[in-house]
Amino acid sequence: MLNIYLYAIASVLAVSIISLIGIFAVIIGRDNLNKMVMMLIGLSAGALLGDSFLHLIPEAVQDGGPNL
Repeated sequence: MLNIYLYAIASVLAVSIISLIGIFAVIIGRDNLNKMVMMLIGLSAGALLGDSFLHLIPEAVQDGGPNL
C-alpha cells in the first residue's frame, strides 16, 4: 500500500517539475530559445508518434495480427 502512495507522489512531482519548463524558457532568453525550438519540436513530434505506435501495436496483435 505504501508503494502506491510513493508512486503517486513521485508522478505528481515529476509532472510539476516538467511544468517548470515554461519558467526556464523565460529565463533562458529569446536568442537561446530560438536555437532550441526546432530540436524541441522534433522531440515532441517523435514522442507523440512513438506513443501512438506503442498504443496501436497491442491492439493490432490482440485483433489477430497481420493477415499474411
